[in-house]
Amino acid sequence: MKRLFKRQRVQEDNQISMEEVKKLFQDNETESNILIAKIDLIFAVLMFAYLMLLTFGFFGKENFRFSQIPILSFVVLVNLINSIITFRLKGNGEHLKYLSLFSLSLSISLCNLLFSYVVIIIIILPVVLSSRYFLKWFTRIVATVSGLLWIISTYIGEYFNFAWVDLNYYELPVGTIIKVIPPDLYASITANGIDLESRLSNMSNRVIINLSFFIIVSIISVGLAECGRRLIYRMARERIDKMRLSTELNIASKIQLDMLPNSYALKPIKSEFDLSASMSPAKEVGGDFYDFFYVGENHIALVMADVSGKGIPAALFMATAKTVIKSITLNSKSLSTSKILSRANNTLCEGNEESFFVTVWMAIIDVRDGRGIATNAGHENPILRRSGKEFELVKYKHSMALGVFADVTFEEHEFKLEKGDALIVYTDGVPEAINKENEQFGEERMIESLNLSASKNNTTQNTIENLKAATVKFADGAEQSDDITILCYEQKA
Repeated sequence: MKRLFKRQRVQEDNQISMEEVKKLFQDNETESNILIAKIDLIFAVLMFAYLMLLTFGFFGKENFRFSQIPILSFVVLVNLINSIITFRLKGNGEHLKYLSLFSLSLSISLCNLLFSYVVIIIIILPVVLSSRYFLKWFTRIVATVSGLLWIISTYIGEYFNFAWVDLNYYELPVGTIIKVIPPDLYASITANGIDLESRLSNMSNRVIINLSFFIIVSIISVGLAECGRRLIYRMARERIDKMRLSTELNIASKIQLDMLPNSYALKPIKSEFDLSASMSPAKEVGGDFYDFFYVGENHIALVMADVSGKGIPAALFMATAKTVIKSITLNSKSLSTSKILSRANNTLCEGNEESFFVTVWMAIIDVRDGRGIATNAGHENPILRRSGKEFELVKYKHSMALGVFADVTFEEHEFKLEKGDALIVYTDGVPEAINKENEQFGEERMIESLNLSASKNNTTQNTIENLKAATVKFADGAEQSDDITILCYEQKA
């Protein structure tokens, strides 16, 4: 059965992988088509500008030949049409890459008829661009077609006397004098010893040298295409891994939120209090947690905690800390928060090789009369609102966070909540919320926002939402830097 599931998982991964690879190749092909269309357009503009300058005699009458006009006009037209088609299709088309690179190769080869001794610099351009598609076979095809077009155009240019003569490749007797008599440059050279037969016989020198250079560039381009293909497969695998990790993190986030208690589960049992809590992790999973549960029939335990660090490691330690604190509380014969956290601390210190620690505020309240006992193990100061008065911070001596050192003694203090009194505990994500100017929300703004939004009709849920809204407004679009967790308890009896 395990092998069956494993085989099915591998098949699903392969299917997802091939779909992702296909999508990446399609995206890359679209981008490459648009890139070549831009190059075609630039090439067309340059050739058009050269044609205009040549026509109006900018380069001199001796360099003008009427045969150049239709050839250059055709080059401009081909590149312009291809760029327009590609832009209209937004680079999408099954056979668009063939059209794009063939038109570019053809245009360069036609230019080779006229400027054979300089075009070798750009004849390799289609081959280099073809490697951008990350397909070895396609690069080989483009290299073959471009090479053939270049060789054919070179011979045609020499045979019909289209191309300019490059004297570097001619072996002439010592002392040969070539007279160039403007304006007929080509006829002058031909009349002084470089005839058609001589041009064709000596052309092999130029072809061999340039072809060697072309072959080397083509081999390099094929290698680049292969490297690109491997990169595509690696990117596909990374994307799949990220998608799987994102899915798993979403599941982990849901599991973590499901671990936190729902305040509505307590309300039907007791009406002596109103209780609400909320957690907004900065990442998919967080290190904050809150907890509340009955200890016996008349007491309720409230826990607010913040684990050092963020992400999955902090979330795992958070789950451990939550379970340990609740388990020890429910199995303890004492309602002393200092003793409960002392035992929990010793347990969390065992095997804590990563040196995680957790700040904890814990209280156990008698819901009948509001009497309680609390311990603050390195956590934020709670906020108290007496009935009919304003919210204010409650400051008292803190103890060390849990998980740092074993056998630590924790301080505790007693308090009493009267009817209508409200208690708020939170993590440092609230006062340390930052805005775009990197300013912190701070305790003063936190208290001020609570008092401004206070109302007799506010429920504990309203109070939490108002405080969260104040932090969001203050952040003004800045990214949440830390988990924001808030718990509000109001005494009704």
